[in-house]
Amino acid sequence: MAEAWRKVRASRRMGYPGGVFEGSSLGRVRIEGKVREGTPDKDGYLRSKHRGQWYSHAEIVCMAWHGAPQVRHLGDGVTDNRPDRVCWGSKRQNERDKGEKKEERSRGYPPVPAVTAVTGGLAG
Repeated sequence: MAEAWRKVRASRRMGYPGGVFEGSSLGRVRIEGKVREGTPDKDGYLRSKHRGQWYSHAEIVCMAWHGAPQVRHLGDGVTDNRPDRVCWGSKRQNERDKGEKKEERSRGYPPVPAVTAVTGGLAG
């Protein structure tokens, strides 16, 4: 299989400028068109320096092939930000979640609550 390259899109959240980094299908990294071998950090992960800042090769390849992480809301709405209701995910997962939630909402109208003395009722 021939090696394929993909560019990393700019990501302010992740601190990546656009058009600088590329990741290959074989896990290699190019920065401004030059293949970089990388330097292992204290834990053995490869990284390269660009304009005074270190960038992880694993992050570059992952961002090139999978995109930047996004926040997924696992609860009923986007305002539920409790730690057990949010997690990191991909754009694809986020779009799938939106489709599933939209499908749930489109299954018809919710049941109408019964009229009681508490909720009020029609005078009859």
